[in-house]
Amino acid sequence: MNKTRIVVTMSAGLLALSALGGTAFAHWNPGNAEATYEKIADELGQDQTDVAAAFAAASEEARDAAITAKLANLVEIGAITQAEADEIQAWYDAAPDAVDNIRKARPNVDLDRVAELLGVDVETLQTAAGDARNAVATEAYSARLDAAVADGRITEEEAATMLEQFENRPQ
Repeated sequence: MNKTRIVVTMSAGLLALSALGGTAFAHWNPGNAEATYEKIADELGQDQTDVAAAFAAASEEARDAAITAKLANLVEIGAITQAEADEIQAWYDAAPDAVDNIRKARPNVDLDRVAELLGVDVETLQTAAGDARNAVATEAYSARLDAAVADGRITEEEAATMLEQFENRPQ
């Protein structure tokens, strides 16, 4: 019984950690999410809340599928029993909203699913998302350069050169 409890606890911990990691929406920064969704929405001619909801739904679906797959693999290799997997799944499903907020910090995103939810083709979404990420990153970098100029750490000429290099970086 003690061994089972240890295995279940360790499995739950590993499962929780894996839910927090995974493939992130390329260069994802939760602090820039709203600005990125707004730019994607503008590019696609859609409402920002619909874009955010599609990303959230696709992220949740991918995360849930990953958890189910990880548990099935643990059962298959004999690390845990099916009953233990069911117990872990029930624990995961019953997690409070605060845990959901942590999980959303680095979403796994299936762009095919987001495109399906938004009713656009994946190439259009990829272009819009890339353009949005680049625009948000450029705005953030420009703001940091402006602060560096204001602090006297660099000149305006240096800032302009650095911004130009940033804008011309390989994508």
